[in-house]
Amino acid sequence: MIKLKVYILATVHTILLEITDLHPIYERSASDSGNKCRILRPIEFEALVQKFAQRYSKYVKIPIALLVTGTRYAELVRISEHPEWHIYPEKLIDPQDPISQKKRTSGISKARIIYLSDYGNERVKSFFQNLPFFPSINYMDEIIDKMAKEAGMKEATRTVTMRPVLKDAEGNAMKDPDTGKKMYGSTRTVEYHTTAVSEKSMRKTWVSWLMTCYPEFEARITASMGHDSETSRKYYQTYRFSDDDIDMMEKYVSGFIPARLLEKRK
Repeated sequence: MIKLKVYILATVHTILLEITDLHPIYERSASDSGNKCRILRPIEFEALVQKFAQRYSKYVKIPIALLVTGTRYAELVRISEHPEWHIYPEKLIDPQDPISQKKRTSGISKARIIYLSDYGNERVKSFFQNLPFFPSINYMDEIIDKMAKEAGMKEATRTVTMRPVLKDAEGNAMKDPDTGKKMYGSTRTVEYHTTAVSEKSMRKTWVSWLMTCYPEFEARITASMGHDSETSRKYYQTYRFSDDDIDMMEKYVSGFIPARLLEKRK
């Protein structure tokens, strides 16, 4: 038992050293690294999950489910209410309700079928067997960033422009007597350090892995993600993953493309 514990600690230490030396990969759609969403390498994702298991085990299923389904946070919350949507033998999630396509607030589109890999299918099955509690999206992002920092991921400086709401002595928002609208103070810029890893990272990471491993199956990938082909090609097909990264992706993406389709590729 003691040997096993020492081995696990040594393995964790090795992973942290490897991650610290990695060059961060950011999405291509933002103008500067401080405001970009970070794309994870497999070893970074595994380290993140490991930290969740150690520190926030009650939430550990959330980043895993976000990754393997490629869903937004609000979509996953909606899916969690419908275990019958998960069709295990067919490795997919098939929403049956007419749900709005509006991001973050209204859930997912009925027309969008979410395809799963072999690994993802098992993780979704486990997800429904013991559903996690979903905190607010802001709190979830705070935890994810915190766990990413503890996992050794490099930080960038993020700049946020703020206009604070003016408040009276009792703490109530002040309103313009003529328009009735809230009154704001002077604009100020705040800088803080972040790994740029958030709940968005899981979805963006998943499509990046799929497009890297199966670029010729773009149609199936974009249909599952709810993207258009141009978006996927522009932002997710040209990231600088190493050969080791791609080898590690195999565990996660295998089975996403049916074997009969892969046979035609040969």
